[in-house]
Amino acid sequence: MDDQRSVMTKIEAERAIRSLCHSWRKEAGLLQADQTRLSFFGFWAWMSSNHPGYLKFRSTTSVMGNVQRWFESEFGQTAWRGQRWACCASKGSPRPVRPRPVAVYPSRVALMACVFTQAR
Repeated sequence: MDDQRSVMTKIEAERAIRSLCHSWRKEAGLLQADQTRLSFFGFWAWMSSNHPGYLKFRSTTSVMGNVQRWFESEFGQTAWRGQRWACCASKGSPRPVRPRPVAVYPSRVALMACVFTQAR
């Protein structure tokens, strides 16, 4: 992409960024590393300094959030997303916790409920 162009479409950005995930891994010498342990923030820093034009697209959520979701999808790091605090959704829990798309971490009250439920 020509970095002079101000905004690209989200679809164009997704295609390019998914491909660049693998380019970054190769360039960083992480081909032997477990793909579920790769650092999104390392990738984000690399993208910001080497390919900032691809981070300019319109999004209803945050650009970083979209890029992180694509990165995690490329490297199979998505298993935790639907299972936040799985102890709360375990058998015997009075009520499973519904994943909330806005909050990444539960409140302290929800965390204490997990601990209390497990202690029974």
